[in-house]
Amino acid sequence: MRKPVLAAALLVPVALLTASITRPSDEAAARPAVEDAVNAYFDGLMSSDAESLRRAFHPEARLMASRPDNGELMIIPFEQWLGYFDGGEMRDAATHANRIVSVDVRGTAAVVKTDLTWPNVHYVDYLSLLKVEGEWKIVNKIWWQERRGE
Repeated sequence: MRKPVLAAALLVPVALLTASITRPSDEAAARPAVEDAVNAYFDGLMSSDAESLRRAFHPEARLMASRPDNGELMIIPFEQWLGYFDGGEMRDAATHANRIVSVDVRGTAAVVKTDLTWPNVHYVDYLSLLKVEGEWKIVNKIWWQERRGE
């Protein structure tokens, strides 16, 4: 008599686990919207356009990196970082290559790796995105950088 009870007890967690896993088709459907947010980030970088960057980032986002010279942790609130771009220099697409390397989406969370190869610096960004109020927003950016040609 215990076997049916044990089998039922085992099936409930399996059913709950299966229900909580995002279907691959849902992830594939979310990918273009995630990439749109990242492309708004690229557009903002290239044109020094604060509005494009605001479309890409959540206002509470944080940007973090280790300083290349001494390894000290830098933590920059989004609004402070944004000040570097509003009305700044335009970057030439012929000399500044930005690309998405990988995208991993699970439900309302995503991680995107990007590669930015610019004339004097090479960046690799790891962007964490969340779907907030129906829109994908970058909530955290960490990066690695290497000076080039100096």
